[in-house]
Amino acid sequence: MILLLLALAACSNAASVEQCMVGGWTDWSQCTSSKHCSAQPIPIQSYPMRETAEWDVGRDKMQYIMQLKAKEWKETDICIAEGTCPEMRRRPMAGAYPCVDGLAGDIPCSNVHQLSYLDFVQLGYDNATVGDSDPRGNDVWGWTDPDSGEEYAIMGMTGGTSFTRITDPKNPITVGYIHSATVASTWRDIKVIGNFAYIVSEAPGHGLQVFDLTHLRGLNTLTYFKPDAVNTDFGNVHNIVANEDSNFVYAVGATQAAADGYPLTCEGGLFAVDVSNPLQPTTAGCFGGDGYVHDAQCVIYHGPDVNYQGKEICFSFNEDSLTIVDVTDKNNMFMIGKSGYLNSAYTHQGWVTEDHAVILLDDELDEMNVQPTSGENNQELSRFTKTYVWDIKDLTLPTLKYIY
Repeated sequence: MILLLLALAACSNAASVEQCMVGGWTDWSQCTSSKHCSAQPIPIQSYPMRETAEWDVGRDKMQYIMQLKAKEWKETDICIAEGTCPEMRRRPMAGAYPCVDGLAGDIPCSNVHQLSYLDFVQLGYDNATVGDSDPRGNDVWGWTDPDSGEEYAIMGMTGGTSFTRITDPKNPITVGYIHSATVASTWRDIKVIGNFAYIVSEAPGHGLQVFDLTHLRGLNTLTYFKPDAVNTDFGNVHNIVANEDSNFVYAVGATQAAADGYPLTCEGGLFAVDVSNPLQPTTAGCFGGDGYVHDAQCVIYHGPDVNYQGKEICFSFNEDSLTIVDVTDKNNMFMIGKSGYLNSAYTHQGWVTEDHAVILLDDELDEMNVQPTSGENNQELSRFTKTYVWDIKDLTLPTLKYIY
Protein backbone atom coordinates (compact mmCIF):
# COMPACT_ATOMS: atom_id res chain seq x y z
CA MET A 1 0.00 0.00 0.00
CA ILE A 2 1.26 3.42 -0.88
CA LEU A 3 -0.16 6.52 0.67
CA LEU A 4 0.62 10.01 -0.49
CA LEU A 5 -0.07 12.96 1.73
CA LEU A 6 0.47 16.55 0.68
CA ALA A 7 -0.83 19.16 3.08
CA LEU A 8 -0.09 22.23 5.06
CA ALA A 9 0.60 21.76 8.73
CA ALA A 10 0.88 24.46 11.32
CA CYS A 11 4.17 24.57 13.18
CA SER A 12 5.44 26.52 16.10
CA ASN A 13 8.78 27.68 17.39
CA ALA A 14 9.66 29.75 20.42
CA ALA A 15 9.13 33.02 18.59
CA SER A 16 6.15 32.54 16.28
CA VAL A 17 3.75 30.21 14.49
CA GLU A 18 4.66 29.56 10.86
CA GLN A 19 3.33 27.45 8.02
CA CYS A 20 5.39 24.54 6.74
CA MET A 21 4.94 22.07 3.94
CA VAL A 22 4.75 18.42 4.93
CA GLY A 23 6.16 16.00 2.38
CA GLY A 24 4.87 12.70 1.06
CA TRP A 25 5.23 9.32 2.77
CA THR A 26 5.04 5.75 1.54
CA ASP A 27 4.86 2.40 3.29
CA TRP A 28 4.51 4.10 6.68
CA SER A 29 7.68 6.16 6.45
CA GLN A 30 7.72 9.35 8.49
CA CYS A 31 6.67 12.60 6.91
CA THR A 32 9.64 14.72 5.90
CA SER A 33 9.18 18.03 7.67
CA SER A 34 10.46 21.41 6.65
CA LYS A 35 13.07 23.37 8.58
CA HIS A 36 10.33 25.03 10.62
CA CYS A 37 8.92 21.76 12.01
CA SER A 38 10.41 19.28 14.42
CA ALA A 39 10.47 15.84 12.85
CA GLN A 40 7.88 14.33 15.19
CA PRO A 41 6.62 16.71 17.88
CA ILE A 42 4.13 14.25 19.38
CA PRO A 43 5.19 10.80 20.61
CA ILE A 44 3.60 7.88 18.76
CA GLN A 45 2.72 4.95 20.95
CA SER A 46 -0.10 2.42 20.80
CA TYR A 47 -0.53 -0.75 22.79
CA PRO A 48 -2.94 -3.69 23.00
CA MET A 49 -5.64 -3.51 25.67
CA ARG A 50 -7.82 -6.13 27.26
CA GLU A 51 -11.55 -6.33 26.78
CA THR A 52 -13.50 -4.71 29.60
CA ALA A 53 -17.19 -4.04 30.13
CA GLU A 54 -16.68 -1.20 32.59
CA TRP A 55 -19.47 0.75 30.97
CA ASP A 56 -20.00 3.03 33.97
CA VAL A 57 -16.63 4.65 33.22
CA GLY A 58 -17.81 5.46 29.74
CA ARG A 59 -21.15 6.75 30.94
CA ASP A 60 -19.48 8.99 33.50
CA LYS A 61 -17.03 10.36 30.92
CA MET A 62 -19.85 11.09 28.48
CA GLN A 63 -21.96 12.79 31.13
CA TYR A 64 -18.95 14.87 32.19
CA ILE A 65 -18.35 16.04 28.61
CA MET A 66 -22.02 16.84 28.09
CA GLN A 67 -22.03 18.87 31.31
CA LEU A 68 -18.95 20.78 30.15
CA LYS A 69 -20.64 21.63 26.86
CA ALA A 70 -23.89 22.66 28.54
CA LYS A 71 -21.93 24.90 30.92
CA GLU A 72 -20.06 26.52 28.00
CA TRP A 73 -23.28 27.10 26.06
CA LYS A 74 -24.97 28.64 29.10
CA GLU A 75 -22.05 30.99 29.65
CA THR A 76 -22.14 31.97 25.97
CA ASP A 77 -25.87 32.70 26.15
CA ILE A 78 -25.36 34.87 29.24
CA CYS A 79 -22.55 36.90 27.68
CA ILE A 80 -24.58 37.36 24.47
CA ALA A 81 -27.52 38.63 26.53
CA GLU A 82 -25.22 40.98 28.44
CA GLY A 83 -23.51 42.16 25.26
CA THR A 84 -20.02 41.28 26.52
CA CYS A 85 -19.08 38.90 23.69
CA PRO A 86 -20.26 40.48 20.42
CA GLU A 87 -18.16 38.02 18.43
CA MET A 88 -20.46 35.21 19.64
CA ARG A 89 -23.79 36.83 18.81
CA ARG A 90 -26.26 34.98 16.67
CA ARG A 91 -26.14 36.73 13.36
CA PRO A 92 -29.02 37.36 10.94
CA MET A 93 -27.58 35.47 7.99
CA ALA A 94 -30.47 35.10 5.53
CA GLY A 95 -29.42 35.24 1.91
CA ALA A 96 -26.30 34.44 -0.08
CA TYR A 97 -22.81 35.65 0.84
CA PRO A 98 -19.73 34.94 -1.26
CA CYS A 99 -16.49 34.32 0.58
CA VAL A 100 -14.52 37.53 0.06
CA ASP A 101 -11.36 38.47 1.95
CA GLY A 102 -12.00 35.76 4.51
CA LEU A 103 -15.62 36.65 5.24
CA ALA A 104 -18.97 35.40 3.98
CA GLY A 105 -21.16 38.20 5.27
CA ASP A 106 -19.61 38.53 8.71
CA ILE A 107 -18.82 34.83 9.15
CA PRO A 108 -15.15 33.80 8.75
CA CYS A 109 -14.63 31.58 5.68
CA SER A 110 -12.03 30.05 3.43
CA ASN A 111 -13.06 29.07 -0.11
CA VAL A 112 -16.63 28.31 1.04
CA HIS A 113 -19.57 30.47 -0.07
CA GLN A 114 -22.89 30.74 1.72
CA LEU A 115 -25.60 30.04 -0.84
CA SER A 116 -28.59 30.23 1.51
CA TYR A 117 -29.58 30.11 5.15
CA LEU A 118 -32.59 28.77 7.08
CA ASP A 119 -33.23 29.46 10.75
CA PHE A 120 -34.92 27.02 13.13
CA VAL A 121 -38.44 28.31 12.47
CA GLN A 122 -37.89 28.01 8.72
CA LEU A 123 -36.65 24.47 9.33
CA GLY A 124 -39.98 23.63 10.93
CA TYR A 125 -39.16 24.07 14.59
CA ASP A 126 -41.76 26.71 15.38
CA ASN A 127 -43.22 25.17 18.52
CA ALA A 128 -40.61 24.44 21.16
CA THR A 129 -40.57 20.90 22.53
CA VAL A 130 -40.99 20.43 26.27
CA GLY A 131 -37.80 21.35 28.09
CA ASP A 132 -36.24 23.23 25.19
CA SER A 133 -35.43 26.76 26.30
CA ASP A 134 -32.44 27.08 23.97
CA PRO A 135 -32.96 25.48 20.51
CA ARG A 136 -29.78 24.26 18.83
CA GLY A 137 -28.71 22.17 15.90
CA ASN A 138 -26.71 19.01 16.48
CA ASP A 139 -26.28 16.81 13.41
CA VAL A 140 -26.83 16.71 9.66
CA TRP A 141 -27.14 13.83 7.23
CA GLY A 142 -28.55 13.52 3.72
CA TRP A 143 -30.62 11.59 1.20
CA THR A 144 -30.77 11.59 -2.59
CA ASP A 145 -34.07 10.38 -4.02
CA PRO A 146 -33.08 7.55 -6.40
CA ASP A 147 -36.09 8.20 -8.65
CA SER A 148 -35.89 11.97 -9.09
CA GLY A 149 -32.30 12.76 -8.10
CA GLU A 150 -33.62 15.40 -5.66
CA GLU A 151 -31.25 16.03 -2.74
CA TYR A 152 -32.34 16.52 0.86
CA ALA A 153 -30.57 17.68 3.99
CA ILE A 154 -31.71 15.99 7.20
CA MET A 155 -31.10 18.27 10.17
CA GLY A 156 -31.16 17.16 13.79
CA MET A 157 -32.23 19.75 16.34
CA THR A 158 -32.94 19.80 20.03
CA GLY A 159 -36.67 19.36 19.42
CA GLY A 160 -36.79 17.09 16.41
CA THR A 161 -35.64 16.39 12.85
CA SER A 162 -36.10 18.56 9.76
CA PHE A 163 -36.07 17.53 6.09
CA THR A 164 -35.10 20.18 3.53
CA ARG A 165 -34.87 19.82 -0.26
CA ILE A 166 -31.54 21.35 -1.33
CA THR A 167 -31.46 20.39 -5.01
CA ASP A 168 -31.34 24.12 -5.69
CA PRO A 169 -28.98 25.18 -2.88
CA LYS A 170 -29.83 28.85 -3.38
CA ASN A 171 -33.52 28.14 -2.79
CA PRO A 172 -33.85 25.35 -0.20
CA ILE A 173 -37.37 24.23 0.73
CA THR A 174 -38.15 22.61 4.08
CA VAL A 175 -40.79 19.99 3.37
CA GLY A 176 -40.91 17.80 6.49
CA TYR A 177 -40.46 17.73 10.25
CA ILE A 178 -40.69 15.03 12.94
CA HIS A 179 -40.86 16.00 16.59
CA SER A 180 -38.73 14.33 19.25
CA ALA A 181 -40.36 11.14 20.55
CA THR A 182 -40.29 12.42 24.13
CA VAL A 183 -38.55 15.62 25.24
CA ALA A 184 -35.88 17.91 23.83
CA SER A 185 -32.22 16.96 23.82
CA THR A 186 -29.05 18.65 22.60
CA TRP A 187 -28.02 15.31 21.06
CA ARG A 188 -29.88 13.75 18.12
CA ASP A 189 -28.41 11.67 15.30
CA ILE A 190 -29.69 10.39 11.98
CA LYS A 191 -28.51 7.80 9.47
CA VAL A 192 -30.05 6.64 6.19
CA ILE A 193 -30.30 3.22 4.58
CA GLY A 194 -32.07 3.13 1.24
CA ASN A 195 -35.13 5.36 1.45
CA PHE A 196 -35.48 5.31 5.24
CA ALA A 197 -34.09 7.58 7.93
CA TYR A 198 -33.26 6.21 11.39
CA ILE A 199 -33.31 8.73 14.22
CA VAL A 200 -32.07 8.43 17.83
CA SER A 201 -31.48 10.87 20.65
CA GLU A 202 -30.16 11.29 24.17
CA ALA A 203 -33.73 12.24 25.14
CA PRO A 204 -34.90 9.75 27.81
CA GLY A 205 -37.22 7.08 26.45
CA HIS A 206 -36.74 8.18 22.85
CA GLY A 207 -35.85 4.88 21.18
CA LEU A 208 -35.53 4.58 17.39
CA GLN A 209 -37.74 6.53 14.97
CA VAL A 210 -38.02 5.26 11.39
CA PHE A 211 -39.20 7.56 8.60
CA ASP A 212 -39.97 6.71 4.97
CA LEU A 213 -38.25 9.49 3.04
CA THR A 214 -40.37 8.93 -0.06
CA HIS A 215 -43.13 10.81 1.79
CA LEU A 216 -41.17 13.94 0.87
CA ARG A 217 -41.62 13.47 -2.89
CA GLY A 218 -43.54 16.24 -4.57
CA LEU A 219 -43.93 18.36 -1.44
CA ASN A 220 -43.29 22.09 -1.68
CA THR A 221 -44.61 23.17 1.70
CA LEU A 222 -43.84 22.08 5.24
CA THR A 223 -45.61 18.95 6.48
CA TYR A 224 -45.39 17.58 10.01
CA PHE A 225 -45.00 13.80 10.09
CA LYS A 226 -45.17 10.98 12.59
CA PRO A 227 -42.55 8.22 12.34
CA ASP A 228 -43.56 5.23 10.23
CA ALA A 229 -42.17 2.80 12.78
CA VAL A 230 -40.43 2.78 16.16
CA ASN A 231 -38.27 0.49 18.25
CA THR A 232 -38.34 1.20 21.97
CA ASP A 233 -36.21 -1.69 23.20
CA PHE A 234 -33.73 1.01 24.24
CA GLY A 235 -34.39 4.52 25.57
CA ASN A 236 -31.73 7.16 25.09
CA VAL A 237 -28.62 6.56 23.01
CA HIS A 238 -25.83 8.90 21.98
CA ASN A 239 -25.39 7.92 18.36
CA ILE A 240 -26.48 5.60 15.58
CA VAL A 241 -24.35 3.66 13.07
CA ALA A 242 -25.69 2.25 9.78
CA ASN A 243 -24.36 -0.46 7.49
CA GLU A 244 -26.13 -0.18 4.15
CA ASP A 245 -24.61 -3.46 2.97
CA SER A 246 -26.10 -5.55 5.79
CA ASN A 247 -29.32 -3.62 6.54
CA PHE A 248 -28.40 -3.25 10.20
CA VAL A 249 -28.26 -0.14 12.32
CA TYR A 250 -26.39 -0.02 15.63
CA ALA A 251 -27.50 2.20 18.48
CA VAL A 252 -24.48 3.09 20.62
CA GLY A 253 -24.12 4.78 23.99
CA ALA A 254 -27.38 3.59 25.57
CA THR A 255 -27.41 4.42 29.28
CA GLN A 256 -30.96 3.96 30.55
CA ALA A 257 -30.92 0.91 32.80
CA ALA A 258 -33.30 -1.93 33.64
CA ALA A 259 -34.78 0.18 36.43
CA ASP A 260 -36.01 2.56 33.72
CA GLY A 261 -37.57 -0.31 31.79
CA TYR A 262 -34.66 -0.96 29.42
CA PRO A 263 -32.92 -4.23 30.35
CA LEU A 264 -30.98 -4.44 27.06
CA THR A 265 -28.68 -1.44 27.16
CA CYS A 266 -25.68 -3.61 26.16
CA GLU A 267 -23.55 -1.71 28.69
CA GLY A 268 -23.59 1.21 26.25
CA GLY A 269 -22.10 -0.92 23.47
CA LEU A 270 -23.29 -2.01 20.01
CA PHE A 271 -27.08 -2.52 20.01
CA ALA A 272 -27.93 -4.22 16.69
CA VAL A 273 -31.29 -3.60 15.02
CA ASP A 274 -32.31 -5.48 11.87
CA VAL A 275 -33.92 -3.04 9.41
CA SER A 276 -34.15 -5.36 6.42
CA ASN A 277 -37.86 -4.66 6.84
CA PRO A 278 -37.68 -0.96 7.77
CA LEU A 279 -41.25 -0.87 9.03
CA GLN A 280 -40.49 -3.64 11.53
CA PRO A 281 -37.12 -2.72 13.11
CA THR A 282 -36.18 -5.76 15.16
CA THR A 283 -33.59 -6.03 17.91
CA ALA A 284 -31.10 -8.68 16.80
CA GLY A 285 -28.46 -8.74 19.56
CA CYS A 286 -25.84 -6.67 21.24
CA PHE A 287 -22.18 -6.48 22.16
CA GLY A 288 -21.37 -4.87 25.48
CA GLY A 289 -18.10 -6.67 26.10
CA ASP A 290 -16.02 -3.52 25.80
CA GLY A 291 -18.38 -1.09 27.44
CA TYR A 292 -19.54 2.26 26.14
CA VAL A 293 -19.20 2.95 22.40
CA HIS A 294 -19.26 6.60 21.40
CA ASP A 295 -19.25 6.05 17.64
CA ALA A 296 -18.44 3.29 15.16
CA GLN A 297 -18.25 2.37 11.50
CA CYS A 298 -19.55 -1.05 10.46
CA VAL A 299 -18.64 -2.58 7.09
CA ILE A 300 -18.55 -5.84 5.19
CA TYR A 301 -14.79 -6.22 5.47
CA HIS A 302 -12.70 -6.60 2.30
CA GLY A 303 -9.32 -5.56 3.69
CA PRO A 304 -5.98 -7.36 3.80
CA ASP A 305 -6.66 -9.54 6.89
CA VAL A 306 -7.77 -12.77 5.19
CA ASN A 307 -9.21 -14.14 8.44
CA TYR A 308 -12.09 -11.67 8.35
CA GLN A 309 -12.76 -10.99 4.67
CA GLY A 310 -16.50 -11.12 3.97
CA LYS A 311 -17.36 -10.69 7.66
CA GLU A 312 -19.31 -7.76 9.09
CA ILE A 313 -16.84 -5.82 11.20
CA CYS A 314 -17.47 -2.80 13.44
CA PHE A 315 -14.63 -0.39 14.17
CA SER A 316 -15.64 1.17 17.48
CA PHE A 317 -14.32 4.33 19.11
CA ASN A 318 -14.62 3.65 22.80
CA GLU A 319 -13.37 6.73 24.65
CA ASP A 320 -9.86 5.42 25.32
CA SER A 321 -9.41 2.82 22.58
CA LEU A 322 -9.96 1.64 19.03
CA THR A 323 -11.95 -1.58 19.46
CA ILE A 324 -12.64 -3.94 16.54
CA VAL A 325 -15.63 -6.31 16.78
CA ASP A 326 -16.88 -9.15 14.57
CA VAL A 327 -20.65 -8.64 14.46
CA THR A 328 -21.43 -11.17 11.72
CA ASP A 329 -23.41 -13.43 14.07
CA LYS A 330 -25.65 -11.15 16.09
CA ASN A 331 -26.02 -13.89 18.71
CA ASN A 332 -22.26 -14.18 19.11
CA MET A 333 -20.56 -10.84 18.49
CA PHE A 334 -16.99 -10.82 19.77
CA MET A 335 -13.98 -8.54 20.03
CA ILE A 336 -11.13 -9.13 17.57
CA GLY A 337 -8.62 -6.51 18.70
CA LYS A 338 -8.30 -3.43 20.87
CA SER A 339 -5.57 -0.83 21.15
CA GLY A 340 -5.07 2.32 23.16
CA TYR A 341 -2.66 5.15 22.47
CA LEU A 342 -0.47 7.58 24.39
CA ASN A 343 -2.22 10.67 25.79
CA SER A 344 -5.71 9.61 24.76
CA ALA A 345 -8.32 11.99 26.16
CA TYR A 346 -11.63 11.02 24.52
CA THR A 347 -11.56 8.69 21.52
CA HIS A 348 -14.43 10.21 19.59
CA GLN A 349 -14.84 8.94 16.01
CA GLY A 350 -13.04 7.66 12.94
CA TRP A 351 -13.37 6.30 9.42
CA VAL A 352 -11.87 3.42 7.44
CA THR A 353 -10.14 4.07 4.11
CA GLU A 354 -11.69 2.47 1.05
CA ASP A 355 -9.20 -0.41 1.05
CA HIS A 356 -10.00 -1.19 4.72
CA ALA A 357 -6.29 -1.06 5.56
CA VAL A 358 -6.16 2.24 7.46
CA ILE A 359 -8.30 4.01 10.05
CA LEU A 360 -8.27 7.77 10.54
CA LEU A 361 -9.18 8.42 14.19
CA ASP A 362 -9.92 11.64 16.06
CA ASP A 363 -9.81 12.45 19.75
CA GLU A 364 -12.28 15.07 20.98
CA LEU A 365 -10.30 16.40 23.94
CA ASP A 366 -6.63 15.82 23.12
CA GLU A 367 -6.05 19.51 22.36
CA MET A 368 -7.59 20.50 25.68
CA ASN A 369 -5.92 17.96 27.94
CA VAL A 370 -2.37 18.49 26.71
CA GLN A 371 0.37 16.41 28.29
CA PRO A 372 3.95 17.78 28.28
CA THR A 373 6.21 16.01 25.82
CA SER A 374 9.75 17.33 25.51
CA GLY A 375 10.08 21.05 25.74
CA GLU A 376 7.81 24.06 25.56
CA ASN A 377 7.74 24.08 21.77
CA ASN A 378 6.54 20.49 21.52
CA GLN A 379 3.86 21.08 24.14
CA GLU A 380 2.56 23.98 22.07
CA LEU A 381 2.59 21.82 18.93
CA SER A 382 0.50 19.17 20.65
CA ARG A 383 -2.37 21.66 20.86
CA PHE A 384 -2.94 21.51 17.11
CA THR A 385 -5.90 19.48 15.90
CA LYS A 386 -4.65 15.98 15.10
CA THR A 387 -5.72 12.91 13.17
CA TYR A 388 -4.36 9.55 14.32
CA VAL A 389 -3.47 7.26 11.40
CA TRP A 390 -3.69 3.54 12.22
CA ASP A 391 -2.46 0.46 10.37
CA ILE A 392 -5.24 -2.16 10.55
CA LYS A 393 -3.87 -4.76 8.14
CA ASP A 394 -3.96 -7.11 11.15
CA LEU A 395 -7.34 -6.63 12.83
CA THR A 396 -6.14 -8.32 16.00
CA LEU A 397 -3.49 -5.66 16.57
CA PRO A 398 -4.41 -2.18 15.28
CA THR A 399 -1.25 -0.08 15.41
CA LEU A 400 -0.91 3.69 15.50
CA LYS A 401 1.61 4.64 12.82
CA TYR A 402 1.40 8.40 12.40
CA ILE A 403 -0.14 11.53 13.89
CA TYR A 404 -1.07 14.18 11.34
